[in-house]
Amino acid sequence: MAKDPAFLFYTQDFLVGTMDMSDEEVGKYMRLLCRQHIKGNIHPKFMSDLSEEILSKFVKDNQGNYYNKRLKREIDRRNKYSESRRSNRSGVSQNEKHMKKTSSAYGNTHDSSYAPHMENENIYENENENINKKNKVGEMTTAVVERLNLICGTRYKATSKKTRSLIEARMNEGFSYEDFETVIEKKAAEWSGTEYAKYLRPETLFGTKFEGYLNQKSPESKSIGFMDL
Repeated sequence: MAKDPAFLFYTQDFLVGTMDMSDEEVGKYMRLLCRQHIKGNIHPKFMSDLSEEILSKFVKDNQGNYYNKRLKREIDRRNKYSESRRSNRSGVSQNEKHMKKTSSAYGNTHDSSYAPHMENENIYENENENINKKNKVGEMTTAVVERLNLICGTRYKATSKKTRSLIEARMNEGFSYEDFETVIEKKAAEWSGTEYAKYLRPETLFGTKFEGYLNQKSPESKSIGFMDL
């Protein structure tokens, strides 16, 4: 069986998951992912002198080799899908072939062998879409909460179901990580050091007023009535 030349790559997940890496780290990380896809789990000699950011993306197997869990899952799923496709194509019985020829003579050119294949493909895509969505929400929640805690000096947890649901709702409306970052920065500049600082929290910032916060003008420095010289 020929080696699968590709794997599914989710650009938004990758950008969110590597936003704390330098360009050099991203390049090294990508090369390691490609090596895992082509060669299998990675020998420790290829993992030396790497940053903690890169190493955090990999775990060890029983032989001490490294692998990325997300990539392994995608490879396994793609292999299972490809195997099911081959099985569906080769599993057509002689009777089915005869039926196909007969129906073709009457103008029905539908190939019954592809029905299970298409069903499997749809199941695969739906399962993958659901997993991908969960991963996107989880990674976005982690990134947004980390940004909130960094700017506002808070200690909110990305594991909070309420926070996750708020961020997922805004994502479903089409808002991006940059939009969350903008809202956090605008409201932190406006509310920090005031009686409203207590509202620098997920339930307020990421709730139904999110779009209004996003589009409000950035707070300007208060005028003191004369020009600073």
